[in-house]
Amino acid sequence: MRETKDSGVEWIGEIPKDWDIIKCKYLLRIQSGDSIANDDISNDAKYPVFGGGECMGYTDLFNVSDANILVGRVGARCGCITNLKSKAWATDNSLIISCIDNIGNKDYLSYLLDALDLHTLNTSNAQPLITSNKIKNCYIVFTYENDQQTRIVNYLDSKCSQIDSIIEKQQIIIEKLKEYKLSVITETITKGINPDVEMKYSGSVWFGDIPKNWEMKRLKYVFHIQKDIVGEEGHTVLSITQRGIVPKDFSNNDGQFANSYANYQLVH
Repeated sequence: MRETKDSGVEWIGEIPKDWDIIKCKYLLRIQSGDSIANDDISNDAKYPVFGGGECMGYTDLFNVSDANILVGRVGARCGCITNLKSKAWATDNSLIISCIDNIGNKDYLSYLLDALDLHTLNTSNAQPLITSNKIKNCYIVFTYENDQQTRIVNYLDSKCSQIDSIIEKQQIIIEKLKEYKLSVITETITKGINPDVEMKYSGSVWFGDIPKNWEMKRLKYVFHIQKDIVGEEGHTVLSITQRGIVPKDFSNNDGQFANSYANYQLVH
């Protein structure tokens, strides 16, 4: 049995005796990407442009090499990891990460960042945001042996490929079930649940026939849409967050703030 030791970090627990527990700031070099003009982005240039984690187009410029990993810093793809395979341009919505002194296999580093579950480092209630300091102060378990890093990467590549294949197959099933669910809802809401009811043409190609005693109406004759502008400061401000709708926290400087909340809508 392999000899282990206490990592000193409660959520990590025991680790192999010859491995280290280390803060990311002693291992990682982290910097922000750079802004890029829209005129410099096209679909027929050489290098991909990455924002928070997805390709936004191409450019003939680059500011990162394939030795780097990108992490979405802000927005919907905050915490998403991109393991670069070629030179690219990283915008200021990305954090550019590499190992200090090349002590880590880049693919191994990518899995280390995956294990941190970076989405949980979000510091903002409104616009999702990850700071480099948040990542730097995280603890990770690390082995300095290159052969061991390579073996770990090869093992995880194989296992994750199998799992991704299962996820893909299940996703196809889920999408088909969603389509079936929508068809059941649409059929029931437009035809009713009595298969023997007398039908009539609705006048709409999309709806087709509907029960004879039903009516077609525009939504504006059915729903009342209310929009009350509050017109003053001093009310509780609500924020839409990844945890749901919560009162906005004004006690720190995280997130975005409006110059005035008097033009916000009133919620009853």
